[in-house]
Amino acid sequence: MSDERFQDLMGSLLDGEISPDEITELVRLSKGDPARLREIQEQLETSEMIALAEDELRDSALFVSALQGRILEDPFVSEVRAGIRRGGSLRRPRRLLPWGVAAAALLGFVGTGGLLWQTTAEATVAELTEVSGPIQWTGDGGQVDTAPTGGRRLSGGTLESLAPDAWATVRFPDKTAVTISGQSTITISADRQKIVHLRRGSLSADVTPQPAGRPLVMVTPTAELRLGSTRCRVSADASRTTLAVSDGRVRVERLSDGRTVDVPAAHRTVASLDVEDDLRVVERDEATHFWRADVEEEATHGEWIDYLTAYRRRLARSVETGRMTRDQAGREFEAYASRLEDEGGLRAAPRRVRPDSEWDVRYMAVLDVSLEQAPVVLAEGGSFRVRGRVKQPADLVIGLGLGELGGRASGRDLSRQIRVEDEFDIVVQLADFRGSEGSRWGKELFTWFGMTDEREAELEIIGVEFLGR
Repeated sequence: MSDERFQDLMGSLLDGEISPDEITELVRLSKGDPARLREIQEQLETSEMIALAEDELRDSALFVSALQGRILEDPFVSEVRAGIRRGGSLRRPRRLLPWGVAAAALLGFVGTGGLLWQTTAEATVAELTEVSGPIQWTGDGGQVDTAPTGGRRLSGGTLESLAPDAWATVRFPDKTAVTISGQSTITISADRQKIVHLRRGSLSADVTPQPAGRPLVMVTPTAELRLGSTRCRVSADASRTTLAVSDGRVRVERLSDGRTVDVPAAHRTVASLDVEDDLRVVERDEATHFWRADVEEEATHGEWIDYLTAYRRRLARSVETGRMTRDQAGREFEAYASRLEDEGGLRAAPRRVRPDSEWDVRYMAVLDVSLEQAPVVLAEGGSFRVRGRVKQPADLVIGLGLGELGGRASGRDLSRQIRVEDEFDIVVQLADFRGSEGSRWGKELFTWFGMTDEREAELEIIGVEFLGR
């Protein structure tokens, strides 16, 4: 019976006499059935598409935009397009289809060679306007571009920045800009509104006024953010999302319990998975020229080594192998704990970037300045104090990821190589970094990293401070 009904509905569809209720029924009968979706595909009206292609507006972005806007609202069209993506040959059908379905087929033919008049604008969601460092783009069809450049049109997909000093800006047609920095991953799409999934890492958003009821939606592992006209920064991992708003207002919904708050300019909030954590809106402190890193909490790359835990395990192995008694191990542990000055250190971990970049493999310890504290601004005459240790002498390079105050990432800076050995405590002047001085003064510090190319050094970063004038 369902096959007969399907054929009846197909006849009504092809004759242009199908009702909205019958369209819903046809979608239900076709859903999850590749054979029926393929039959719909094979009935697509080629002659009507040719007529559309010969329209005098065929080269107009306005025509393409209107075409998209009309068909994207039709749920049946979405089902047809899904079937088209699953493949199958196309042949000229016997009968005519209504305009809307033919238009859906028109868009479905992108990349098949069936139509020559289509422009990139038809599928474009946004444009990649600026790129710095190793970036990777994966389109919604699975195509991977390991070295995208500025000016590349994006039709929806995933953008990744692959190094601590990397960043890239995506700009939507209404001039809304989203910039990722550090080691971050976003997926972008747009239908009736813009949608950005921040999978991990950090981004800044400069959002122009959005249509009523259709804000930019940003989804993280723990929160959904709705952005109208605003400027903000967001960082996210699997367990928490931190938002700092510079201008405008952002609505935040915590996914674990559905609770919402509105975050105004100069304020911040944290949305975690734990519903016991208070979803508070807190005023953000004014910019400062001082920073003492919380190395464990602000680490985004590297292995945190808790010194007491590591020493306890070492003593336990000695007891197990008979090299000392349990009482001896207890006394050793108490003596070690009494003279221990630091809780732990961040051991550098390998990081590979694309082969044609400045770096191949480096061992890096990376810190992202937390959005929960005041913005850290670099001042002329400032310096970094760095404490750490290495198992053998090594060349250390310090890197900075920089951005506009309250805005987007916009540059990087690297120190000259510094020879370190044993436990070191060094001060590096900002004037000793390689970039031009004028490009760094007044910039906000987003990311700090220490790196070496010597694996055997086992570089650990124990403490980092920025000292202003």
